[in-house]
Amino acid sequence: MAVEIYLGPVGNLYLLTPFGRTLSMGDIEISRTDRTASGRKVSDIITTKKKFTIQYSLIDGQNLQLLQDIYNLHSELIIEIENLGTSTEYTVLMSPFDQTRVLSVGAGLWQNVTIELEEV
Repeated sequence: MAVEIYLGPVGNLYLLTPFGRTLSMGDIEISRTDRTASGRKVSDIITTKKKFTIQYSLIDGQNLQLLQDIYNLHSELIIEIENLGTSTEYTVLMSPFDQTRVLSVGAGLWQNVTIELEEV
């Protein structure tokens, strides 16, 4: 079974279409770097946060509109990832994204859509 990804505001999550989708997850280090009086560079890692990248090679206009509507909320979102019976939730912020239209009929068909989410 494919990994299911839900995204949206608290209490109103939407299942993202799995067709043409890939999910990448990584860590971001939040750190403070400075120099001591002797000139030595020091760094303190404050915390690490998750970064999620959802890429669609192709997506239809209806599903793309859902992603745009979620972005237009301009608020904290929940991403829930379900895999093999296990569910994990993160509170994230969504960045604006680009897309390329490849079919102009109806709602259209779009490609190269990359959604970036960063844990708050």
